Amino acid sequence: MIARAETEEKRLQTQVKNHTVNKRTTEEARRALESLRDENLENAIFSEKQDLVAKLGIMVYPSEDHKAVRIASRLPVVTTSFPPQIISIASPKV
Repeated sequence: MIARAETEEKRLQTQVKNHTVNKRTTEEARRALESLRDENLENAIFSEKQDLVAKLGIMVYPSEDHKAVRIASRLPVVTTSFPPQIISIASPKV
């Protein structure tokens, strides 16, 4: 996956250097990067996904009775003037 991403990055850098990037190639590059992102997330192992969740600052807090879950996210790119987003959802019945 890393080798594919590096190859794609080099290809995009070459396009930028050649000044041949137009609206069509920009859209194609965006779609290719989105596809690569989706593929990387699908093929990531649990520890890689866990690391991504930690980097995003996502925290899950189950209630004491385990009937609901509170999810909080504190993105590092968001300025401190915004409070963390908190979402409460019911836990699925097992």
